[in-house]
Amino acid sequence: MGLLSVEDLKTYYFTGAGQVKAVDGVSFTLDKGESLGIAGESGCGKSTLGLSLIRLVKGGGIVGGEIKLYDKSLLTLSDRELNELRWKRISLISQAAMGALNPVYSVGAQIVEAIRAHSEASKKSAWERARSLLREVDIDPMRATNYPHELSGGMRQRAMIAMALALEPDLVIADEPTTALDVVTQAQVINLLKTLRQRLKVSIMLISHDLSILGQACNRVIIMYAGKVAEVGDVNSLFRHPRHPYTKALLTSFPDIKGERKALTGLSGSPPDLLNPPAGCRLHPRCPAVMDICGKDEPRLVQISEDHQAACHLVGEGGR
Repeated sequence: MGLLSVEDLKTYYFTGAGQVKAVDGVSFTLDKGESLGIAGESGCGKSTLGLSLIRLVKGGGIVGGEIKLYDKSLLTLSDRELNELRWKRISLISQAAMGALNPVYSVGAQIVEAIRAHSEASKKSAWERARSLLREVDIDPMRATNYPHELSGGMRQRAMIAMALALEPDLVIADEPTTALDVVTQAQVINLLKTLRQRLKVSIMLISHDLSILGQACNRVIIMYAGKVAEVGDVNSLFRHPRHPYTKALLTSFPDIKGERKALTGLSGSPPDLLNPPAGCRLHPRCPAVMDICGKDEPRLVQISEDHQAACHLVGEGGR
């Protein structure tokens, strides 16, 4: 069942030097109960895309395209209507929970505040809900009166997940939820998200630069480069048969503990300045498979299989 539809979305930041085209013509869909991964290097537009869905982009805004939730446009909503939408229909798990949580309020009080700000719940029922949510994410409800600094990094991140689920949203956007955590705690948080998605039937958009995490947690993955979609597909198809040179480079830049030992490779250089992105394919200045056409014509997404597309001149019509 279709939950979210994004069509030709453009989100720019406005600076003294010009417009930074952080998200530049992105389209995708997300079904009810699905988990969608967004991957790419820093500066490729992943977080901006997530914030655009709830219209929380600071220093810029959406300049084109469409975002629909259950066929209702989110770009025409008033501030009051947006306030009704956030937390109830779409919620956000921020990266770095210690910075996202208020240090002078207990964790429970912050969950209660979110519940009461977006519903008519009484203080008593909101506290009961807060304790129930903490139990849901494997935190002792007695810790509800603890302050953020009294919890471990993993517990703080789980508390952020509890807050995001407070009003039973249809979609949770998780923006790099495991970045500041050790490997063991990362695995615990990802397993928790997977369990909650299956139990609560909530859709999750998981933003990460770590493809191994997305491979564990997601049904589909979108690879973004320089504000555009480079490749998108079912996680098994995309990981086993990547077609875009950028996706291939990302997949060979981290070790496969089950495969043979080999030197890690990747792309030299960095993503382009999105104030003045290069013409044609934005990867062409650092692409190992560059052709003459790459610097002239922008590639469009080509269908490779039923749920696999790539935007590369190496992929011809019909996915050749």
